[in-house]
Amino acid sequence: LGRIRADKGVGELCEAAERIVSERADVDFYLAGEYHWMNPFAENRMVQIRRKGLQERIRFVGPIKDVFGLLRQCQIHVCPSVSSTESFPNVLLEAKSQRLPSVVFPTAGIPEAVTHDVDGYICKETTANALYDGIRYFLDNPDRLRAAGQAARQSLEKFSPERIGEHWAELYKSL
Repeated sequence: LGRIRADKGVGELCEAAERIVSERADVDFYLAGEYHWMNPFAENRMVQIRRKGLQERIRFVGPIKDVFGLLRQCQIHVCPSVSSTESFPNVLLEAKSQRLPSVVFPTAGIPEAVTHDVDGYICKETTANALYDGIRYFLDNPDRLRAAGQAARQSLEKFSPERIGEHWAELYKSL
């Protein structure tokens, strides 16, 4: 969910997705976000997917209005941003609200929202292979996937406005 650009890790995600769909008939990928307007990166990725005949398994759905509707159809959320400026994407909280564990790259503030092996998976590096391993971590163990989804929903509590306010108050007191 987001813009289809290189700095969002879409290249790495497509590589991992191609590998996974070749191994598993029960897994599809949906990439939602703007890709139409002057975006040669997205156009090239979509052409590559079509050339390989994978467009029915790796789908670029464009911008969507019903984020939660899409998330409710999923089992895993992937946020592979490679940008060092990505602070704290709201999509992580949106995924948690739908009981989806997130597979993320260890960039910028993203790992602050995910507890590795509890409510998600933090890849060791920002590569397609690391992303593949993170996605397979959940696909290969349905019990782990269910437990992480439940933990993701429960972890939302630490991001409530009250909890955030308490943290800021503690920070100001410590100064």
